[in-house]
Amino acid sequence: MSEEASTKATILVVEDEPLIRAALADALRHAGFSVVETSEAKEALGHFSAEGGVDLVITDLKMPGAIDGLDLVEWLQSAAPRIPVIVTTGYHHLRTQLNAVTVFEKPYRFEHLLARVCEMLAAS
Repeated sequence: MSEEASTKATILVVEDEPLIRAALADALRHAGFSVVETSEAKEALGHFSAEGGVDLVITDLKMPGAIDGLDLVEWLQSAAPRIPVIVTTGYHHLRTQLNAVTVFEKPYRFEHLLARVCEMLAAS
């Protein structure tokens, strides 16, 4: 993906752990992406009615709140199926529930996740 194309892509990062969210957002920004951060899935839903839109979502699976990452993924697959989704999780046993989604098991390497982000955006 060219630098010009990546700077136009907006990635929504949904992660309740502040250090992980900040590190991931920094890595994405350094790679040239526009990043929107949120700590809960319910707040993330508000970004889909906002101007500008979201090109890709990276979400943690298990988060506190009324809805978790799995609920967010299900909503996205129904309401916004064109938006690629990457799930990050430390709950390896839940991976089987996400057969149509790219999953990165924690801990993951940022460079591997960034490479997958670029592949997914290029394909969409």
